[in-house]
Amino acid sequence: MGCATLPHHHRALLSFLVLLAVLFFAAGSTPAQANDASAARPGPTNWPDVLVFDDGDRLTGRLLGRENETIIFLSARAGELRVAAGTAHVEPAAAIPDLPSHHGFNAEESLPSMPASLTARMTAADSLTAGMAETKPEIPDSWLGSLGGVFRDWDGRIATAMSMTHDTSNGENYGADLKLARTWSKNSATIEVHYYYAEVDDDVQTDLLKASGTLRHDFSAPFFVSYRPSLEWNRNHEIDGAEADYALAQHSIEFGVNLLETKSTKASFGLAENVFDLWTIDTGDHATRDAQSLFGEVSLDLPWRITIATRATWYYSLASGDRGREEQFELTKKFSDTLSLGLHHESRRDNPDERIADYSLLRFQVGLDF
Repeated sequence: MGCATLPHHHRALLSFLVLLAVLFFAAGSTPAQANDASAARPGPTNWPDVLVFDDGDRLTGRLLGRENETIIFLSARAGELRVAAGTAHVEPAAAIPDLPSHHGFNAEESLPSMPASLTARMTAADSLTAGMAETKPEIPDSWLGSLGGVFRDWDGRIATAMSMTHDTSNGENYGADLKLARTWSKNSATIEVHYYYAEVDDDVQTDLLKASGTLRHDFSAPFFVSYRPSLEWNRNHEIDGAEADYALAQHSIEFGVNLLETKSTKASFGLAENVFDLWTIDTGDHATRDAQSLFGEVSLDLPWRITIATRATWYYSLASGDRGREEQFELTKKFSDTLSLGLHHESRRDNPDERIADYSLLRFQVGLDF
């Protein structure tokens, strides 16, 4: 069946999936220089890497690799270590400066070699990792294999929330989130999917699916540009008592500036051009509108593995003068590398298109990170 015979809301979903596919494969085709740095670094083989902790402590050894936000490091004194990337960094062998050769002094010949025990352990580690690479099953050369190659290096989180009440009325609330993120030297990408459902005495109050993606490129500091497509499918919306379920596709091109960027704090501000494609499911009506907006983002990394992320968007249509706003706030506490608890709030008021639902959602979630 061709696209011309698809229902309007199906065409909206199909167009968004095509956009996300472009985002996925564009991200997957970006060279992962950071992952290959340790394998390709030059320099004398008798120099070790150095693991430098934030408090100044140092360990010599070999960087074996990275998994998500964890540094895997082999030291002759401490063995294999797994250290959170936020508490230490690695100075590779290539970063150690060459010493001058003059007055009969030759750096290569005069510097001591690594201890034999450390060399033996590093050789064993190299053999082990090489063996793992040889025995790792290959992903078939197909579109499924391509997707597997893309998501292998992504960080993600699955979070759920649920509540049930049985009193003078019976109510149920469900929520599920999926988040994926990946960062390169100058580019970053995120994918988010959210689903909310609520009913009281078998009367559906909320049935909302939202999905979004972001592809961002950082220019010379402090400027950046990003493309942010999103899809919203509301299956329980009414206007003046009449059903008005809709599918909304939004495309945003953002130009921003980083106001503050430190190890624990990031803040940015920018302008965006937005296009809204709205399909009314029951009638099949379609409308396109554009609006301009200002946005601001702040993220904080606090002690005890607590993070705060917030974003606010203010819309203004130069064509009609309509205004609107959206806010998102998330507080996350990580108890381990895989378990986290989070508080998420988001709201929307007076969107530039009056047929789009206003809402405010607050939920407490349990998440699994991978």
